[in-house]
Amino acid sequence: MPESVSTHNGELSYVISVVSATGAAVPLTEYGKALHGLPTRTFVVIRDSQKPHFLQPHETLIAEATLDKIYKFASPGKFFVQAEKDVNPDVANGSVVKSNILTLTVVKN
Repeated sequence: MPESVSTHNGELSYVISVVSATGAAVPLTEYGKALHGLPTRTFVVIRDSQKPHFLQPHETLIAEATLDKIYKFASPGKFFVQAEKDVNPDVANGSVVKSNILTLTVVKN
């Protein structure tokens, strides 16, 4: 049976993009700004001890990220989410892999 590897804080390993149904970028939280290397109003420390995961054929890697920790979903609506990772950052143009685009619907609480 293929094995699955699970990891939390997927935002530390992947660039996660979220846009609204109109294509507008969703505003970042302070934590999200720090993740993207943007200036923040407060001092934000992000620590990570990532280790490489080597997958064999048919194995999967499950990475979880809490989107409202990164983005400000100010109003209900439809959003599109995509994760990407440069799997070979030492090469000039790298090898970027991207997830499928996921549709997320935020409803009033």
